[in-house]
Amino acid sequence: MSTQTNINVIGIFPTPLFIASCPLDVTEMVKFFDSSDVDDTAKEDYGLRSIDTYIINSLQCRDFKSWVEQMGQEFASRVLGHDVTEMGVTQSWVSIKEPNQRHTTHIHPNSIISGVFYWEDGIVDPIAFHKPTIHSYAPVFKVATRELDQSDNDNPYCWNKYFYTPAKNELVLFPSQLSHSVGVVLSKAPRKSLAFNMMPRGKFGDPFSLYELDYSKI
Repeated sequence: MSTQTNINVIGIFPTPLFIASCPLDVTEMVKFFDSSDVDDTAKEDYGLRSIDTYIINSLQCRDFKSWVEQMGQEFASRVLGHDVTEMGVTQSWVSIKEPNQRHTTHIHPNSIISGVFYWEDGIVDPIAFHKPTIHSYAPVFKVATRELDQSDNDNPYCWNKYFYTPAKNELVLFPSQLSHSVGVVLSKAPRKSLAFNMMPRGKFGDPFSLYELDYSKI
């Protein structure tokens, strides 16, 4: 009589990160980003950001914006399964973290996809994604004395945080409700990136089922 037990673990409801390497020459765009005026009023918690928060609409970003929106549509329709035909960038801004600055944990409201683009040489300080919190009505048991991430354990089911270190000219897209942060910047050079939000263009949803959203009729 066999005493072996068959065990199967199924990962349900995974959260995807969409990673793409930019094939475009972004040299002139990066020069434009580096010359942009910055706002430092929230530097303690968020670092510096460009005063222009629609910066991707600039002429220097035209081809890059088109590529980003193509990637956003790919992520929205083929990965997330959204019934949309075209994604568009809403707000966009250059984000700068000087050494010893950080970016506190946050989400991006009024958006369904958010993204970050990196262009710096060398190793970039990672972006951290945080496990969604459980519902407030569910019981909570403290099972660990510290937050676990992939460096603590190779079992992703126990991670509370996931660190992703981007490469040069790499785009990272993620669902906007996914909380994320940047820890204290340890590198000697500023950590620079372009951040943005995305929403569907035109109209989407099903009019027959009464959940259509048509911007032209608002």
